[in-house]
Amino acid sequence: MNRSEFLKICGVLGIGMPFLSHCTSNQAKAILKPGEKVIIIGAGVAGMSAAYLLKKRGVEVTVLEASSTYGGRIESDKDLADFTISLGAEWLHTSDPVLESIVDDTSIDLDVKTTAYDFELDYCLDAATGKKMNLKDMQLSESDLRFTNSSWMDFYETYILPTIKDSIQYNQIVKSIDYTGDLVTIETGKEVFKAQRVIVTVPVTILKDGDISFNPPLPKKKKEAIENLNLYSGCKCFIAFKEAFYPTMVRVQDDGEGPTRVYFDAAYAKSSTDNILGLLAVGNLAKPYLELQDPERIHFILKELDDIFDGQATPNYLKHVFKNWSEDPFAKGTYYPDFSPKTFSGVKTMSRPVEDKLFFAGDLYTDGSNGWSMVHVAAESAKKTVEKLVGKR
Repeated sequence: MNRSEFLKICGVLGIGMPFLSHCTSNQAKAILKPGEKVIIIGAGVAGMSAAYLLKKRGVEVTVLEASSTYGGRIESDKDLADFTISLGAEWLHTSDPVLESIVDDTSIDLDVKTTAYDFELDYCLDAATGKKMNLKDMQLSESDLRFTNSSWMDFYETYILPTIKDSIQYNQIVKSIDYTGDLVTIETGKEVFKAQRVIVTVPVTILKDGDISFNPPLPKKKKEAIENLNLYSGCKCFIAFKEAFYPTMVRVQDDGEGPTRVYFDAAYAKSSTDNILGLLAVGNLAKPYLELQDPERIHFILKELDDIFDGQATPNYLKHVFKNWSEDPFAKGTYYPDFSPKTFSGVKTMSRPVEDKLFFAGDLYTDGSNGWSMVHVAAESAKKTVEKLVGKR
C-alpha cells in the first residue's frame, strides 16, 4: 500500500485503518494471578479503558496520571459553548457498535446519539479556488460520525470514569520503570509504586523523548518501533461567532500526504444555539498558528477567515479557545501519525508485552488488525491487553 492509498483509507480528519471488531484471536490463558496488582501509566482513553475493564474483573488497579486531570488527548472545554468542545479527538470514525464494546456491559443502556454528514446538502468550500467540494472529496464517508448529544469526553465521564475515579492518582509523573525483580518498581517525582504488572499507555512521543527510563532497557525491536513511530505537531482552535457565515467545512490547505489545515462547523448536529467554527491544523501546515501567540494568533485567524468570507469573521467574533498539542508536556504532539512503511510493523511490535510484566495499550500500541490513531482503536487495544492479563470472559 502506498502513501496515497493509505490516506484515502484513513481520511483527512481521522487517521487509522478500518475497524475490524472481530479480529481478536482467542487468548489461551490468563497471565495475571489471583491477588496480583496492576499499575496503569496514563489516564487517557487506553488507560481509563484498561482500568475500567480490570476493575470490573475484580483486579486491584492504580492509575498514575502525569497531569492534573483525566482524558489525555480527548481533552475538552466546557466554557466556550453550550456543548462540550473537543480540543483533541472529536469524530467517531466507525459505525460499528464500539461504544457498547468499550462499556462491555449489556445491562447498561447507552444514551449516546451520533449523526452522519448529509453528502447531498453539506459541502466543503475550497478556500484557494472558492469552489464547493463534496465532503467525500475530503475523504469523509458515512461512517465518519459526529456526536449529537455527547463527545468522547462526555462518554467517558458518564460510563467509564465513575468506576475508576478513586483509582487515579494525579500529578504523578513517571520517571523510571524497573522490571528486574518479581515486582515492577515505578518511580515518580513524588513516590515509589510496585506491582506485578504494568500497562504503559503514554503517547509514543513521551517514550521517544526518553521521559521514562526502563531498567533493563526495552528490547531492541521495541526501541526501533518507538523510533519509527512519529506523531505530527498540530493544534485546534474553536471560535464563537454571532452568526454562522460558513459552510460545513472550509479547506484552507492540504498537502496530500497527511498534514491538513481545515475549518469545520463544530456545532454540526448539536442541539445548540451557539455558532462555533473549529480549526484543525496538522504538521507543517500548523506552523502559522503555532509560531504566534494571542492576540496576534487570533487576529491572524480572523484575517484568514475575512479574506475567505468577505470580511464577515471579525465583526462576528465573540471569543475563542486554542490548544497547541505540540506544547502539551504530556502529549508532545497530536494523535495524527506521520505515516511511513514501518508504521504497520511498528504498531504491532508496540502491542507486544515485555517479559509478561510490561504491557502497552494506546492509539499506536495495537496489534495492527484494527488500525491505529483513533479513539475506539485505543480503547480496543486496552481491551485486548486486559484479555492478555485476565483472559476472555
